[in-house]
Amino acid sequence: MAISIGFKQRIILASTLLLGVSLLVSNWVSYSTTRAESVAEVERNSHAVLKKVKEDINAWLQSSEVVITSAKKLLNSNDLA
Repeated sequence: MAISIGFKQRIILASTLLLGVSLLVSNWVSYSTTRAESVAEVERNSHAVLKKVKEDINAWLQSSEVVITSAKKLLNSNDLA
């Protein structure tokens, strides 16, 4: 059973197929670009959060060191008295 289509139907079919393929490719490229940008943004945000946490931990350790050093000096001065 051979289906015979006319010239106008062939043009419409070819145009529809080309439009569908071009939309598919366009959406795929857009998805790939968006995904790459999203990954890069998440990495930047993660690095910023890690840097802030690192700074907070270092500040806490330095303040703890000051407290321990002061306590040591106080204890040593009390031992001598």
